[in-house]
Amino acid sequence: MNRERLFSGASLGAIAGYVLGVLASFPIRLLYSPRLDAWSAREMPGAHAIRWYGWLLDAALGAVVGMVVMWRLRRSVRWPVIWLLAFGALAALVYHERGWFPR
Repeated sequence: MNRERLFSGASLGAIAGYVLGVLASFPIRLLYSPRLDAWSAREMPGAHAIRWYGWLLDAALGAVVGMVVMWRLRRSVRWPVIWLLAFGALAALVYHERGWFPR
């Protein structure tokens, strides 16, 4: 196996998984409510939930899927392309969260 191919697949998959998790709550929606000390798949009324744990699982699942896809394709993606996609994902996430930034 070529490690470069697997690393590039994991990077692409993690980027895609995280962005899908943030923008679409897909594929895993996992929330933690610290006040209730409870895990759930949906928000509980009156409790603020932390979504970031689910997004980390989305990124990990995406990395595994990306590794499997790249292993099967036997092709590698060049790192400059991965960096461009990462910056594009970052720009999409900043635009999605633009309400948090002062004007």
